Amino acid sequence: MNLIDNNAISYWRKDRKQLIQIYFLTPEVVLEASLGSQKTRQEISDKMMPLEEEPIFDEARYLSWFSIMLNKHSQVSFFNMTGFGDISILATLHMLFEISHVDENTENASFNVTTEDRKLAGKINAEFQTRVQILGYESLL
Repeated sequence: MNLIDNNAISYWRKDRKQLIQIYFLTPEVVLEASLGSQKTRQEISDKMMPLEEEPIFDEARYLSWFSIMLNKHSQVSFFNMTGFGDISILATLHMLFEISHVDENTENASFNVTTEDRKLAGKINAEFQTRVQILGYESLL
């Protein structure tokens, strides 16, 4: 499963090349992307889909993990409304590991995040070590 952050969506908007794979947006990234669509007047690709519309999405588990990650990672700003996309990605990954019953020690459990945000990549590595693959923007092309 491929998750994508808002920075990668912004990168994609510059070239608007056809995407080969399907990318899922976490709830907060959906909000960020919709604001970007209003600002740039460009819709996102039909290959970018809200994960919360998929049967695999478990809102109760997601919200539980969102709360845990929000309290654990203090780089979120309610004043500037920044950092929520990162927390949403972390919460979603925890939810996916939990509902897929993947052993916590399993490496490369087929969960990928497309981002070049170093802070987000650091948080993902801290939470999941090598169990989540971080892909750069070139994976979109």
